[in-house]
Amino acid sequence: MYETYKDQGFELIGLSTEGDVEAVTAFSKKAGIKYPIFVAEPDIFDEYKIQYIPHHIFIDRKGTKRHEETGFSEESKAGFETRVKELLKEEG
Repeated sequence: MYETYKDQGFELIGLSTEGDVEAVTAFSKKAGIKYPIFVAEPDIFDEYKIQYIPHHIFIDRKGTKRHEETGFSEESKAGFETRVKELLKEEG
């Protein structure tokens, strides 16, 4: 989805819960991940009340959190893409 929608204003970041920057960078290169991944401090998960991963937060162009959910499956992929398309249609 990142490659498909990035030129339309879609941004995606990943946060790793463990490892150091070098390990995360090596993993993302090996896995072919094109979006940025950062190592998050534990307090970020407390701040956003994240208990389980993967956890997804959809933020609109104005910076407002619009939706969030935990987990991912092939079945949920279509719903993710629908949310992304809806948010991209909105003006900033």
